[in-house]
Amino acid sequence: MNPPKPSKDKESPGASSSSQVTFAGIKSASKKGLGGGRIRAEVDINREIQNCRDEQSERFDLSKSSVTILPNTIKDLTHVRELYLYSNRIQQLPPEIGNLVNLKVLALSENSLTTLPDTMDRLVQLKVLDLRHNRFNDIPEVIYRITSLTTLYLRFNRIKEVSDTIRNLINLQMLSLRENRIRSLPITVGHLIQLLTLDVAHNHLEHLPNEI
Repeated sequence: MNPPKPSKDKESPGASSSSQVTFAGIKSASKKGLGGGRIRAEVDINREIQNCRDEQSERFDLSKSSVTILPNTIKDLTHVRELYLYSNRIQQLPPEIGNLVNLKVLALSENSLTTLPDTMDRLVQLKVLDLRHNRFNDIPEVIYRITSLTTLYLRFNRIKEVSDTIRNLINLQMLSLRENRIRSLPITVGHLIQLLTLDVAHNHLEHLPNEI
C-alpha cells in the first residue's frame, strides 16, 4: 500500500538497498474519497468539523490548510473512517483524537509532531498510520499498542531506536523506518509474521538481526 498522500518523496518498498528487506510485494489499493473535496488555504476548522458531522461524511480532509491546532470538537467525528491532516503545522494532537473509534486511515505526514496522545490506543480499527516527515526522536509508546495497524510510515524523522515491544504489532504488513538515525533493530522484529515489507534504508545500521 502506498502512503495515504502523494508526497514529494515516494515510498519505494521494492527498491534495492543493503539496508532494506523486502519480504514480498504489496498490491496497491485504490482509494476512494468517501465524501467532500480537499480543503485549501485557511479554513474555519470548527465549521468544517460541524459540516462533516452534519453530512456524516466518512472522509475528513484538512490537508494543506495551515492548521496549527486541532480543536477538541474533533471528538464529534466518531463516524469518520479516513482523516487527512498532512502538510500542516500541527505540533500536537488533542486527547480527543482517541474518540474517533471508527478511524481506519490517519495521515499526519509533514507536520511538526514530537509525540502522540496515549488515547490513540482507543483507535482499535486503525489500519494505516502515516507519520512521515515529522520530528519524532522516538517511536511513541502508544503506537505499539495500536495492534490493528497493517501499515506504519515513520520515514524521515529523528528516531534512534525501536522498542522490542514492536512485537505487539502482530498485523503489521508494511513498516517504513527509512531515513532515520537507527543503529540497531530488536530481534522481536522477527516476530512480525505478517510483515511483507520492511524499509530501513538510510539509517546507521551495521547489521540486521538474524531473526528477520
